Formats: sequence, structure tokens, C-alpha cells
Amino acid sequence: MRTLITASAHDLISRNCLQWACEAVPNLTTIALELHEDSSQMVVHVCDADGETIYGEERQKNCLTCATIEVAQILLERLTGDGPVLLLLPGGIELTLASAHLQEIIESPIHGLKNYRLACAVTAVDTQVALELLINHGNVEPVRDLLHTCRLDYQPSWEDDSDSDVVETLTNDLLYADQVVYTGDDAVGQLAIMDLAAGTEVGSWQQVDPRQWCLRTHDVEQALGRVNSERF
Repeated sequence: MRTLITASAHDLISRNCLQWACEAVPNLTTIALELHEDSSQMVVHVCDADGETIYGEERQKNCLTCATIEVAQILLERLTGDGPVLLLLPGGIELTLASAHLQEIIESPIHGLKNYRLACAVTAVDTQVALELLINHGNVEPVRDLLHTCRLDYQPSWEDDSDSDVVETLTNDLLYADQVVYTGDDAVGQLAIMDLAAGTEVGSWQQVDPRQWCLRTHDVEQALGRVNSERF
């Protein structure tokens, strides 16, 4: 079975550091997705031992989560080889929703992802961002008004089934993830991350070992249980 690591990041620094940390994984293919400025395409970055390829995939559905899952499925089906894959979601897409949908596709007999398994769900955030969102409450805008991941300087067209604001998106991802990766050195932000994600593993991007993520098996129901137990 081919291992699939699903990952989200909540700022540009942590997104980059997560990718740098994953360079330690042998034979890894990284698929990083972003939303194009005019919102009609997903920008795809595929990085493997042969280098990086960047191209666009047409967005076929209005719901951005649905469009992301559709594009991810197409790209995963196209991949050759059997090495591990890191799927890095675009800004604003919750790890919670993406992982659950991908698991459904993997388990479906009519789709072409039967040779994959969800190995680990990872989210990354900078400690200063966590401080502002979780402690200072500096931004409670809906995700559609601010694509917090990547901090885009343009306003994309946003349609999505989720109406979570950026704080809720970060909170859900921290609760859901099997591994939380943080960047930066803000002590209060780090404590906020560790307190909220007390039920999972937390580590700095320089200390985590992504090779171990490939050995794990993600349990969607257990991860959703962590989210729902805090929510209710």
C-alpha cells in the first residue's frame, strides 16, 4: 500500500518549514495545492526526486473543499511509483474535512485510490500566529474573507460548505491532527498549541521525524472524536 500523509498549514512560514522537514523522507512525492488568483484553477506543485513541476488544474466545482478533493484524487491516481506521498492542502481547507473525504474515496470500490492508505494527518502553525488567533483573538473573520494559510494579497472567490472562521479552522485542525508541527519561538503561542492539542503529538519542525509518519495509520473516527469531544 502507498502511504499518504495529509497536511495543512496555517501560515506561509509553517507551510515552508513543513515541506523542508519532509525532505528527510526517502522517495517522497509532495503535492502542494494552492488556489489561483482568479479562483478558476488550483495551482499544483509536484516535487519529487526529479525536481518540481508547477501547473494548473481547472476547478470544476464551486465548493472549494469539494474541488480540492476532486483535484487531489485526480493527481493521486496519476502518480506512478510506490513511494510515500505528502498532500499539502490549500489555505483554508480543513484537515478534518479533507482527510475524512479521502478516506471515503480510498474505501470505495469504484475509485482508483485503493492502493493508498492514510498514514498520518499533520497540521503546522507558527507560534506567533497561534498566539494571535488563540490568545489575542486578533482575527475572527470567515475563511472566505481571509485565506489565512499563505496570507494571500488578493481576494479570491470563495464558496465552500464550511463556514468556519480562521480560529475555528486552526482549532479543529489542532484537535484533529495526529501530529502538530510548530514553527517560531513565541513561548505563549507554543503553550497555547500544546494545551489545545494535548491529545496528540506536538513538536517543532526541526525536531519531528516525518519518516515515522509513514509508519502510522490514520484513524478518521478517532480523530473526529477528538474534535467533537471538545466541541460538545
